[in-house]
Amino acid sequence: MLRTILLIVTVLFIAIAGGTWSAGYVLTAFDGFSKLQIGQWEAFPNAGTESADPYALANTGRRGDVALGQAEGLVFYLRGDDEGKPLSSQCRYRFKGSVPEARFFTLYTTDKNRETVKTTRRFPSELYSHDIIRDENARITILISSTVEPGNWLAVEDMQEYRLILTLYDTPIATATGLAKPVMPAVERIKEGYCG
Repeated sequence: MLRTILLIVTVLFIAIAGGTWSAGYVLTAFDGFSKLQIGQWEAFPNAGTESADPYALANTGRRGDVALGQAEGLVFYLRGDDEGKPLSSQCRYRFKGSVPEARFFTLYTTDKNRETVKTTRRFPSELYSHDIIRDENARITILISSTVEPGNWLAVEDMQEYRLILTLYDTPIATATGLAKPVMPAVERIKEGYCG
């Protein structure tokens, strides 16, 4: 009798602990289906629509995000540089190239859990398309680092890893027919010192 009770308690413990762990994992590490990937950049075009899957809805609700509908815009996430290495505040990066067609865009950083990170100093922790200096071909170069940089600069706080969030407002990417594949900006690690 005691053995049966212990067996039932063990099975219940494994089921409850396993279920809790798997639900937590799905809500923190899995963003849902219908991912759009361009290079290292990821977006979830269905996140703000009626066709969003339950995982995307749960993630959006847990983080308190206001998901954009397909006609409103698209949010791209970047976890690593062009070589796939995680973004680190100990390194400097060069964001360069053209941003896909959009009425305007924003660029900022978050921590690994996508919590917005504001700098404690009066440095630019987010950039807006109308604040950026472009070259003669309308290309953009932004230096991303924790130290002051000349020109377009996005400041990051000292933390091990972070994410870049590029939000394109009023962009046709989500509804494009697929005839022309959009190109996202490159994010190159500047190879120097520890980051060589």
